[in-house]
Amino acid sequence: MTVGRDASGSRGEPRPWHSGPKHSQGRARETEAHRMNLHRRRQLIEIVRQQFRLQWQGIHGVPHWGRVRWNGLAMARVNGAREDVVELFAFLHDSQRFHDGTDREHGARAADYTLELNREVLLLDRRGSSC
Repeated sequence: MTVGRDASGSRGEPRPWHSGPKHSQGRARETEAHRMNLHRRRQLIEIVRQQFRLQWQGIHGVPHWGRVRWNGLAMARVNGAREDVVELFAFLHDSQRFHDGTDREHGARAADYTLELNREVLLLDRRGSSC
């Protein structure tokens, strides 16, 4: 998650669509094809927001997604995971929660929702590449 600062130096709102951790040039070129662009990231977040049932700034809301994204991208630099898959997980894993408490089925609902989004928006092939 990237947190901006305004002119006074105070922290702003989390921006989960920001480019996040920087990569070395070689690694950046290598993973560029596997990174969501800013427009697509914002589009996905807006679609998810329209149906999100919880508080947007709550414990399982967008600040949490930003932290998951940031940590996931940091791990991807080490283990070679695909950055677009990490981002999709970050933005979708809690998107189908009914509440902030124990909700054991939220992951299965998020997986079903992701399949639905794939048919309409994500358009990934079986390997995860954009069609």
